[in-house]
Formats: sequence, C-alpha cells, structure tokens
Amino acid sequence: YGPIIDVRSVMDIPQLGWTEESALTYRDANVDNDEILDQYLAMIQAGDLDELIAAHEEHQGVPLFNTIATDRTGRAWYADTSATPNLSPEAIAAFEARVERDFLVGAAADSGLVLLDGSDPRDEWVDEDGARDPGLVPFDRLPMVERSDYVFNANDSYWLPHTTEPLEGDYSPLHGRPATPRTPRTRENAVVLDDTSPEGPSGEDGKFDLDELADASLQNVGFTARELRAPIVERCQATPTVDVPALTEDDGTTRLPAATVDLTEACTVLDAWDGVYDVDRAGPVLFHELLSQFDYGAFTDAGALWAEPFDPADPVGTPSGLAPPPTNPATPDPVLVALGRAVQVLDVAGLPVDVTLGEVQVALRAGERIPIHGGGFVDGTTNIVGNGGRGQASILDDEIPDLPSGDYVPGSALGDLDGRPSYPIDSGTSFLLAVAFGEDGPEARAFLTYGNTEDRTSDLYVEATQRFSDKEWREVPLDPDEVEEAATSTITVRG
Repeated sequence: YGPIIDVRSVMDIPQLGWTEESALTYRDANVDNDEILDQYLAMIQAGDLDELIAAHEEHQGVPLFNTIATDRTGRAWYADTSATPNLSPEAIAAFEARVERDFLVGAAADSGLVLLDGSDPRDEWVDEDGARDPGLVPFDRLPMVERSDYVFNANDSYWLPHTTEPLEGDYSPLHGRPATPRTPRTRENAVVLDDTSPEGPSGEDGKFDLDELADASLQNVGFTARELRAPIVERCQATPTVDVPALTEDDGTTRLPAATVDLTEACTVLDAWDGVYDVDRAGPVLFHELLSQFDYGAFTDAGALWAEPFDPADPVGTPSGLAPPPTNPATPDPVLVALGRAVQVLDVAGLPVDVTLGEVQVALRAGERIPIHGGGFVDGTTNIVGNGGRGQASILDDEIPDLPSGDYVPGSALGDLDGRPSYPIDSGTSFLLAVAFGEDGPEARAFLTYGNTEDRTSDLYVEATQRFSDKEWREVPLDPDEVEEAATSTITVRG
C-alpha cells in the first residue's frame, strides 16, 4: 500500500508500532495525480461555468479542495471533486462499525483519517469506470450542486452548501459526514448570506454589490458572541462573583490558585461589546479567553455551552441557547467559572479585561506589531485568522520562532511575542478577493495579507499587511490598459 509507519516513539501507543502481528501503512489517493496541472490550467482558461465544470470532469485533478464558482448569468456551483478512495458498501459498513467499537479506528476518524484493515480484501479500493485513477470515486458520484442564488462552504463537509437545502445523496463518508453539526464559522457565514433584510449586509435589495460583498467578508461578527454574549452577561450580572478552582499541571505544579473572582468589570465589558472582532473593540480578547476554556465538542452540540442539541433539520439554528446553570447550587456554573478563569488569565498576562483586540492580536512584520482583526474557530467569524505554525506562507517574519500557546497560562492562546502577551497571527485569511460582474466587465478588490515581496527593507513588506489591518482594499486592474499602467516591472521569459 505504501510506506510503513512506526510512531510508537512519538505517541507511545503500542498499536501504532510495527510488530510481528501488525503494521501500519498508508495509501495516498493523490500519489498518481499527474492531472493536477492540466486541471488548473483548464480552470483558468474556462470561458464559462460549463467549461469549468467540464475541466473537473475531464481531468479530476483536484487533490483535496472544495470548488465554488459563479458566472455573470447568476449560476452558482459547489463541488467536492477532491480525490477520494472508492470503497464498497460492505467496506463502508464495516468501517462505520469499527469507528464505534475500536478505539484506534475511532481516534483516527476524529482526526480525519480512515483506518482500514489491509489484510481483508473487503477493504480494497474499488476500480470503477469514470474515475481519474483506479480505486477512486468516479466524477458522477462526487458531491456537487448548482443553484441560482448562492452556494458556500467554510471548511465543513459537503453537506450544507446552502442553508435551506442540504446536499443529500448516497455519498461516501470519506467525503465527510452529512447531517452533522456545523462549526461556528459555517453558521456565521450562513447568517450573513441569509440576512436579506433591508438592514442586512446585502442592502435594501437583498443582493450583494461589490462594496457590500467586501464589507460583509470583513464584518467580523463572532457567531458564538452573536448567540451567547447577551445571556452570559445576564448571568454574570445576576452572579457577580464566582469560585474558580486551582489550575494545576500533570506534575502537580499550580499555575493558577483557587480564588473567588469578581466578575463585575468583565461583565460590564461584555455588556458594552457588540460582538465584533475589530481591532478597536474591547471584549474580543476577554470572550476568546472565556471560550478557550471549553473543548471542541462544546461548540458543536449541547452540553457545557449550548442548551438545545444539534438538529439536522435546523443546522444553522442549532445547537442553541446558553446551557443552564447546574441545578445543584453547590456545583459551580461552568460558564461563570470560564469567565472567572479568563479574568485570571488576563491578570497573569498583565492585561486589563477591557484590552482591545488590536493590542493583543498582531502580526509582526519587520519589527512592527500590526493589529489584525478577525477571530478563530471558537469565535466563529467569517474572517478566520490564527497561528498555524511555519508550514505555509507566513504573515509573520520568518525569523520569529514558533510561538506555542500557554506561555502565560496553559489553555490560553496567549504567547510571548516580542516581550508582550499576544495572539501571534500567521495564518487564516491570506488572499482575499471580492468580485462583481459589472456592466462593463468584472470588477475586483483584493488583499494579499503578507504581500508579494520578501525584501524587508521595502515599504511594501509592511504595507500589504497594514492595508489588511486598516481594511483598505486594493483595486485589481483587469482591463489590459489598466494592467499596463499599474505594472511596476516587466520580465520576458524565453524558452
């Protein structure tokens, strides 16, 4: 199948080792993907949506991405045409059963990995006509839909390209799970798209023009704050103090003592905040630290945060409502404990509870701290930013080392950047493009947040990131005369 993996020394899980009884290997659906260049060349040469769809069908070279496209006639197309192993119904049923009963298979599935039994012919990838390469799902069985209003995806599975009409079908679970909770980011995207009220982001006519589209993409409302901020404020106003337990590490070291925390000032900050993650707002840092006290599952189903469970019939509206406090008065309210812990964390970092987002969430470019708006997974903004490490084009200076969270308190995203407590941003919104089909042709605006130049002595090295911070879009020249006028240099390449 492929290389043998022995990761016992990394994860200390004997089942992942190479023993006399078992071995772990992997097979890559893209190992033979020599169509990828033809795929993307055909896409950029497509003259209309039909030609773009035909490029997908002919080449099937998309390795692992969703495709969303629209044209000037109003057609909108969503597809997950990424290379996907083709398993038989029997193999899928066996895999689903093992997810439930086998810890290792379930843990792998939670990480997006599919662990099959390589010793059982049932789990072989099935060859089928119409697929790019043997063993892959053919084009006509890939999730896709065309609509006349909108389609979208925010890195969730294919199931919800439109809020009112999920994409139903007999699709392999290897494409992702249908009828499952959506992330806060997906839910916020859905709210923005579906708000066609006169006061909504698409204006009085309910249709986005270029200005409205650009503004909506950086609206920076956090979905979690949209839904939970007000009831949290109501609760902390009713109970202005909370007992917070000590925070200890595995070795017994106490990082934060048990304390009775006064929530009055923090509650006032959240009450005055509008839920927007802009650089001048007080509230995002405090709320982010509150949310960081909960694990991933708390954001996708009822439990510690949400009162009502996820309902597949209402994927945007559920889960919903703030989880009620414990019925036993002696049991601390997890929500207020989380707010109290957030107050402690900011105090340890030397930050006031009303610290603005721009003072903490920054990119460091040529020694300059540039405030960055937007939020992360727990916040649920359409404009997602975060710290993703160095395995990609980075908005941070290359010479800045990796900045692990927990420099101040375990569980917090605050790290020490240039001697100051910070959320160092190096990933998320990187290239952002807003396009409208105007009467005289397409119009476009863009951000390339980390810029085109690596020359740290150039003004442009900092300028591109600063423009993003200021929400100052760059007009994109598309007319040949405009392109020639805007050109700063010309390079002629001869074969």
